[in-house]
Amino acid sequence: MTQAIGSERVGLRLSPLNSFNSMKDSDPLALIGFLADKLNAFKLAYLHVMRADFFGVQKADVMPVAREKYKGVLVGNMGYSADEAEAAIAEGKLDAVAFGTAFLANPDLPARIRAKAPLNAPDSNTFYRAIQTIRHCRSHKSPPQKIEETSRFIPKALPFDLAKL
Repeated sequence: MTQAIGSERVGLRLSPLNSFNSMKDSDPLALIGFLADKLNAFKLAYLHVMRADFFGVQKADVMPVAREKYKGVLVGNMGYSADEAEAAIAEGKLDAVAFGTAFLANPDLPARIRAKAPLNAPDSNTFYRAIQTIRHCRSHKSPPQKIEETSRFIPKALPFDLAKL
């Protein structure tokens, strides 16, 4: 990929603690350290590291190891509050923080953070629901008004073309 489009346009996401489908690494700290060190040679746009396990099976503090070994832009993710994210960036622990499920539950997340407003709790039953419904409508030749009616649940600021869903 880096040869095809240039390494400065490639980011990589690692989930060293991911236990999905019973996957586990015997030493996730050594794994993230090894990978972060080796990835320096690629001069990536960023390295995105998931700091926790969705399933809570594996536990380790992988972010300090990633920061120590990786010399490029480091993005952390998974369960950061706005205050914790701000502190991690200010202290040089991370260059950026990604908010996955918080954004799905709060499409206006930046505004809520600025206003110190309460956040909606993420509900995985609602993730991507409007997109799935539109695809279902298209595959079953639903009338256009049903598709447009469903599309109103997708925030207008999202960068994708409804026609391509």
